[in-house]
Amino acid sequence: MSHRASALLCSSIIYVGLGTISTAVGPLLPNLAVRNGARLAEMGLLFTAIFLGAVVSQLIAGPITDRTGRRPVFLFAVALLVAATVGIIESRALWLTLAFASLWGVGLGVGQLVANVLAIELFAERGVSTLNLLNVFYGLGAFAGPALVSVSLRWWHTGMPALWFGALVLASQIPYIARMREEPAIGAHAPADRRSERGAGLDPAAALLGPARSGGSERRSVYRSPFLWLLGAALLVYVGAEQMVGGWAVVYMERTASLALAKAALVASGFWIAYTLGRAASAGIGVRIAARFVLAASLATAAAGVLLVNLASGRVGLSVLGFLLTGFGFGPIYPTATAIIGRFFAGAAGKAIGTTGALGSVGGMILPFLDGLFIGRLGPAAAARFALIAVAGIAALTAIARLAAGRRSEPVATSPSG
Repeated sequence: MSHRASALLCSSIIYVGLGTISTAVGPLLPNLAVRNGARLAEMGLLFTAIFLGAVVSQLIAGPITDRTGRRPVFLFAVALLVAATVGIIESRALWLTLAFASLWGVGLGVGQLVANVLAIELFAERGVSTLNLLNVFYGLGAFAGPALVSVSLRWWHTGMPALWFGALVLASQIPYIARMREEPAIGAHAPADRRSERGAGLDPAAALLGPARSGGSERRSVYRSPFLWLLGAALLVYVGAEQMVGGWAVVYMERTASLALAKAALVASGFWIAYTLGRAASAGIGVRIAARFVLAASLATAAAGVLLVNLASGRVGLSVLGFLLTGFGFGPIYPTATAIIGRFFAGAAGKAIGTTGALGSVGGMILPFLDGLFIGRLGPAAAARFALIAVAGIAALTAIARLAAGRRSEPVATSPSG
């Protein structure tokens, strides 16, 4: 197996482990509450701790991985994920469990960052397809997590084997990462022969704008680039919208369509299945279709789905279809935008992807909370309208980012410090 294929396989297996643990935590909250002598509401702080760890780690790890290389940072992230998972399993004190959860968030943020950067650097000619494929494996793990909790509860009266399984999946890749060949970054700091071999024709603006609009392959400043912050703001809104639609779908269907909890939960499952299928579809077409078209088609599908949810309030069939369309459209947005960012800031991809990833995590903390307030005070219809506004905001920010990328006014970066 080639180096590129084995590196992608390693990242894919790691994504299965991440998906398994991430989605197993929710069903395990009652179990964890008993083990930690805490109330269920207190155990909900686990999610806040994970998101906070991810925000901080991505901001710090991006510049570090650009300077030190991918392998040591990747090794640190996966080892930390394994240790933190074991800590969550074995902890019997709430404060300690939350501390391990924040460390798990650090490992999550860093691990995803390095995996995304590696995919872009190793498969620069088809980054959109590769990142969507990589995230399909996260979806497979996301399906496995709750299922493993259910099975282990029936067999052993505890859901903890699901976390052990996820930890073992992650640990299985540590030996490979430890001996993984370091890959030079694409861009000005890669050796000249590598730039000519792997960077030829990779105009950083072409991923978003297309060859006709691009005007050179210079690496731009990261933190001073309006494009970074505009597309980062779009991802902030997107991650929040994704989490609030998927997270509140059950409550929405219960209150608008009078579905029983068990049936309403199937709607949420359908949303995440469609979400993964959207990424799988984009992995197939991403090689042949420009990233900007994949992103535009995904946004249009998500907008149609959210609009249908708003118009079909109270009608089960149409509402379900709306959630499925929304999930299918949402799926490719994050990996496609990440591929665009990685190519635009070739040579400083870690810093750029770390920044936008941190912004996305902020959205994941804020928007679902606001959505819950809207449902509680104004009813589910207000939450559905909020989701529609959010999708419109993503589309507007993406369009403005494209205009900003077309201007050649940003200063050219001359060092990794940006």
